[in-house]
Amino acid sequence: KVLTVPRTKHTLECVELMSRRDVNSLIVLQEDGTYAGTVQIEDIRNKGKAGREIGELVQADTLTVLRDEDARNAFDLLLSSNSGYLVVLNADRTVAGIITRTSMAKAMGEALWGELPA
Repeated sequence: KVLTVPRTKHTLECVELMSRRDVNSLIVLQEDGTYAGTVQIEDIRNKGKAGREIGELVQADTLTVLRDEDARNAFDLLLSSNSGYLVVLNADRTVAGIITRTSMAKAMGEALWGELPA
C-alpha cells in the first residue's frame, strides 16, 4: 500500500509515519483526495518546521502516468528519468499506486521468463 497523507498533516506526524513504514517519501493529497505531489525525507529535513503542514513542502515534479496508459510508455519514462518511481493516477487524479524500478524489473522478468522463484 502506498503511503498517502493529506496536505494538512503536520511534518512531525509525517516523519513518524515514514519511520514506522520505513519509507523515504510520501504522496500528498489535496483536500478532495486528488494527487497534490510528493515530499521526500530530505525536503522535510532541509525545509520542514515542527507544527507546519506537509503541504508547504510538496514537490509537483514527480513523474506521473495515468492508470490506463500503455505500460511500455510508463517503463520508458521511468528508465529515462533519475527517479526511483512513478506515481500512477486514476482518470480523476486520485492515486492508484506507484511503479518502482524494482517492481518494473520484476514485471519484465516475469513477462520474459515466467514467474521467478522467490
